Amino acid sequence: MKNLKFVSKTYEIDKKKYSLKALSQELRNEGYDLVLSPHQFLRSAILAKSTGAHLSIGFKTWWNTPFFSERFKRPMQWPDALRQLSLLQKLDPQMYLQISQWTSEVDTLRKTPLDIPEKWSLKTSLPPVSEGLLPLLPETKWNVFLAPGSQWNTKRWTISGFAEVGRYYSDLGFGVYILGNKNEEDLCRQLSLQIPLAVNICGKTKIEDLPYWMEKAQMLICNDSGLMHMAAIVGLPTVSIFGPTVLEIGYRPWQKNALVVERDLICRPCGRHGHDKCPLGTHECMTSITSRLVINSAEYLQKVLDQKG
Repeated sequence: MKNLKFVSKTYEIDKKKYSLKALSQELRNEGYDLVLSPHQFLRSAILAKSTGAHLSIGFKTWWNTPFFSERFKRPMQWPDALRQLSLLQKLDPQMYLQISQWTSEVDTLRKTPLDIPEKWSLKTSLPPVSEGLLPLLPETKWNVFLAPGSQWNTKRWTISGFAEVGRYYSDLGFGVYILGNKNEEDLCRQLSLQIPLAVNICGKTKIEDLPYWMEKAQMLICNDSGLMHMAAIVGLPTVSIFGPTVLEIGYRPWQKNALVVERDLICRPCGRHGHDKCPLGTHECMTSITSRLVINSAEYLQKVLDQKG
């Protein structure tokens, strides 16, 4: 966030060895006037209080009255991007009213959120790309990005499924690029071996460069992951495959050019963030999703976007 110039200062906390007292003192010394705290944890509430800010705003819980000067009910029916913006209602009541009116008119949990008004697009100007980046993507070639990773194993669609999708686009002559972080290098390597001509750039790009890469692509196919949210920044059309998580939790691909592929199963959701192993041992939410379903979804999304011009 700092490298993208969205913030001027960050504080990183190692939960295993951080000093709450030392950080609290550092925050107080900065002399902040306003604190917005979307987290609903005691540690975050303590840090918000420790700043000594005249106005501190958080979401209302049964225990946090002493920590904030203003508290608001968390609108669970909204996507999380808008939930967090709701903390600004004290500062900008008109904006909050506009969001409230819009969300009452549009089903924010649609599986094909293609009619989000243009004014809600998150596309932003991008900073200059870092020196030493790999050769630029072709300007005229159709490029598909595949992102097989996720922090949680159960949120990962099958490698065989991603491979079939990749081969489909590769056979059509499209550029296929595989994205991931350094912890996902083995996963991405396995995938790249199954897709002829695929370019594996896993772990080779800086996180602040990813929006630049994504702006050059035409489609991202991914799991419910951080890259899904990164694609929303530049409005990259995205097909997201959801397994243990569901849209009602609120962490959807928040952009107008996105579509979610999922199965309606009684066991979903099995948690807010997924698990390392399927609680039932079947992982049916992911293994039952076919490559043809994902490809059809991507083609449908592209067709709708083409019709929109």
